[in-house]
Amino acid sequence: MMKPLGTMILPVSGECNLNCGYCYRANKRSGKFGVMSEEMLEEFIRKYMGYNSVNPAFGWQGGEPLLAGIDYYDKVVKLQKEYNPGNALISNNIQTNGTLINKDWACFFKENRFLVGVSLDGPAEYNDFVRTDASGKPTFKRVLNGIKVLKEYDVDYNILLVIHKYNVRHAVKILKFFANNGLKYIQLIPCIDFCEKTGDVTKFSIEPEEYAGFLCTFFDEWVKQDDPGFYINMIDIIMHSYLGFVPPYCVFNKGCADIITVDINGDVYPCDFFVADKWKLGNIAHDTIGKMFTTDVYREYMRKMNDIPVECRDCKWFFACRGGCMRYNRFLPRGQAGNYLCSAYKEIFPYYFEGFNKIMNGRNSRLKRLMSGLLSF
Repeated sequence: MMKPLGTMILPVSGECNLNCGYCYRANKRSGKFGVMSEEMLEEFIRKYMGYNSVNPAFGWQGGEPLLAGIDYYDKVVKLQKEYNPGNALISNNIQTNGTLINKDWACFFKENRFLVGVSLDGPAEYNDFVRTDASGKPTFKRVLNGIKVLKEYDVDYNILLVIHKYNVRHAVKILKFFANNGLKYIQLIPCIDFCEKTGDVTKFSIEPEEYAGFLCTFFDEWVKQDDPGFYINMIDIIMHSYLGFVPPYCVFNKGCADIITVDINGDVYPCDFFVADKWKLGNIAHDTIGKMFTTDVYREYMRKMNDIPVECRDCKWFFACRGGCMRYNRFLPRGQAGNYLCSAYKEIFPYYFEGFNKIMNGRNSRLKRLMSGLLSF
């Protein structure tokens, strides 16, 4: 039986019009520039739709995926329809830095029901310190203008907030900025990367205690807002664990086994964070997707993903984190088992669970009604 499978496509690989200081892709560009050819694009869509004809999900990332142009994604939509004889519900999401969004893009996204993720690291002083264009100029105003256009054309969008060294201590100001600007669907992404030569975390990366502090402070401010429409991905994820549901997040449910990443030349990898020759599963031009899941590389990936230390399995919070993302295991000192963010999770989970207890046992707030409603499903 074929398993459900999502996709992450890198149609322009690492090519981008910005030069963000913390970009992990910029440090791993392998000479794969340009745009995925239409022939490769069609072969990928044909094989993927043939493998996963039930609720196929396409995620378009980069680099900056909008560099491929509107005509390219118009071709994507046409191919998806052509290879969808069963009329499955197809979803498309695209992650962009927002600087290229204009009326034409907004109309296309709206007409074709694309969900748009826009990267924005808070107010200008935190965003522009790290997220500059290729000439070093700030991007904040251009991103806000792109978001404004999305709003004008009623396009579904969310905000991707990278928590880095220069905004990690400003959680209150950042959350209030989003609330005041009506940006209420936020995905939090910790900036954690390492130096290939030394193995040390890079200068923009955050420490576990900083991550814990940011998330706990963010939670407190979210509670004060008392707004069920204010969605924060990490709060929702941990709420799922609190309510007894499986966390809807690959980091905490090993869901990275249910997605593949496709580079512009058709090379396929098990995860966007593992786009390296060592983890190449095959190439879409001459391999079937099913065959890729039978390779020694994939078996080794699954073995590493499930290689969780005993002390993790015995931890009271294992049900909530399930060992975390194996990407972060590489940041530990040699010979030490576990996850780089383990100490952060041991602060975050009890803090959130206590907070959820207070909501459920407290006054009849809107958040209480939200959580009670989720339990009724």
